[in-house]
Amino acid sequence: MNGLWIAHYKAGGAQGEGMMMFRAGEILGGDFVHAWTGTYEEDGPHLSARLRVVPCMSRGEREPMAREHAVMVTLSGECTERDAVLRGHPDESDLAVTIEMHKAA
Repeated sequence: MNGLWIAHYKAGGAQGEGMMMFRAGEILGGDFVHAWTGTYEEDGPHLSARLRVVPCMSRGEREPMAREHAVMVTLSGECTERDAVLRGHPDESDLAVTIEMHKAA
């Protein structure tokens, strides 16, 4: 998993793209609206991750968002040397989150 990954995510009706750096059990990344930090574990093709998602910039929104609180997301899935898919949900929510990743060249 070590390296830079391009990530496409879906969280409920929201979706977007960002980049994630996996290195020595740590994850750093984000998109234009959120910063992502966390940890991951690999066991063969199985991957598990815990992400802290924090809004990092103001933008016009239809609904107010609690910017002072991070959202913790637990994910698990499968990976190869070039692709990975993680699925899970935020703590205390059943909102479906899917992250499809492709390793950057």
